[in-house]
Amino acid sequence: MIGIFFLIVGGILLGYVYPPYNFTPFLFISFIPLFWYLREKKGFFYTLLGGLVYYFSFAIFASHPIFNLIKTSLFQYLQYPSFVILLLSILIYFFILLIYSIPYILFSFMIPYFLRRDIKGIFFLSFLFTFLEYLFSLFVPDPYILGYGIWVGGFVIHIIRILGVYGISMIIVLSNFLLFLSFYKEKRRYYFLSFVLIVVMLYIPFVSVDRVKGKTRMLKVSIIQERVNFYRADFFKELEALINDSLKTKVFHPDLIVWPESAIPVRLSRYLYIRDLIAQVPRRLDSYLVFGTYGEGRGMGKYNQAVVMNNKGNIIKTYRKQRIIPFFEGPPSRSFLKKRYIFSDRDFIRGKGYKFFNIGDIKIGILICSEVLYPDMFMKVAKSGVDMVIILSNEVALPRRLTLLLLKIARIKAIEGGVYILRANTTGESALISPYGIIQGGGFYGRRRILNITLLPHFYSTPYIKVGPLYIVFGLIFSFFLSFIRLPKSGRSNKI
Repeated sequence: MIGIFFLIVGGILLGYVYPPYNFTPFLFISFIPLFWYLREKKGFFYTLLGGLVYYFSFAIFASHPIFNLIKTSLFQYLQYPSFVILLLSILIYFFILLIYSIPYILFSFMIPYFLRRDIKGIFFLSFLFTFLEYLFSLFVPDPYILGYGIWVGGFVIHIIRILGVYGISMIIVLSNFLLFLSFYKEKRRYYFLSFVLIVVMLYIPFVSVDRVKGKTRMLKVSIIQERVNFYRADFFKELEALINDSLKTKVFHPDLIVWPESAIPVRLSRYLYIRDLIAQVPRRLDSYLVFGTYGEGRGMGKYNQAVVMNNKGNIIKTYRKQRIIPFFEGPPSRSFLKKRYIFSDRDFIRGKGYKFFNIGDIKIGILICSEVLYPDMFMKVAKSGVDMVIILSNEVALPRRLTLLLLKIARIKAIEGGVYILRANTTGESALISPYGIIQGGGFYGRRRILNITLLPHFYSTPYIKVGPLYIVFGLIFSFFLSFIRLPKSGRSNKI
């Protein structure tokens, strides 16, 4: 029972590193209870139990608002008794946690064997954790990547540019191993000094400024954030507020106006008078307009899309969300929808291809909401040489702690990709984030707001965007073979 207690404590400590707490020092000690438990307990059952208890303790503490999201958002149109909805919500919530625990469980099964191989083994385990995180996030949007919990600033910014957020995860796991070994190993002071060196390095206030070449045009951007109702009962009142607030920016002379995801929650092709009403905004302000709406799909389905209007009010680009969240936005497959899909109101269809548009010599890409969590999607957009990425979000159903986490993720992605990120949200946190992680905006959750910003957007090709996650694969392979190389042993035993 003592081991289980320490696992729960370790999971809670890990939860404290994410917003709104942001107590990042816990990153470097929170894995030690898991290592200690797996060192003491042997066998398949205890390893599985340790991985599950540790991750569930962390996930329930950090993501319990998702349970309320499931109960309110997922079942909002179903006429089921309240106790049935509560039971279904609990089952779905724990099923989601079980899916997300897979990388931690696989990692736990590798720890007892490779931990015995000393420094060689912990390098492999650190790369293994990073590899599992990256591989899993290609298929499932995970906002709780370990590296997202890091303090953003100083030398960390340069590490993110070189290794990406997954490189931060690798360093964090390695530092936990070093501190753990310093309790047991023969040359414990060297492990402890290595741990201290890593932690101090991450907090060094080291900042450089890159030269911007080839860009001379300043871009004026206006982000319109409106407080919308969860059920969108009075859409036309919201639309009137969006238009009126946009017209207030006339004295600012914006080149680009951005509305959030689902700002127009109807199929625009069926309501041409609404499209014409919206088109007055870019015409009167002589600016481009980007906003979220729905597009006509096959059958009863629809697209979650972003529309770009030029300064004449014409639609020039339409980007359709390519990866929808299963059940929350649509069925796993269309055949599933026809046979046994009870959430018939969530009938979004996956789009195809990326879309870009230019304002002068400034190239702009678009992603929608959870797509920023997929590392391959953001990399493809950033690699195309965009100067700015627009992320449209609708987080009206999310509590503020999750919107703060998504804002931090966007900040890390801006550093990782070397691009400006413009985040337009229905309720907050809307912001503009520079390639150096500087946030302009934020702090206006749940309030109407007009954010006017002048910037010089540019693309800074970071080493991570050029190389990508290949270093993870090479590091994993190299450290795996290294762990089996025999090094000269001292006279004293090195067993843990």
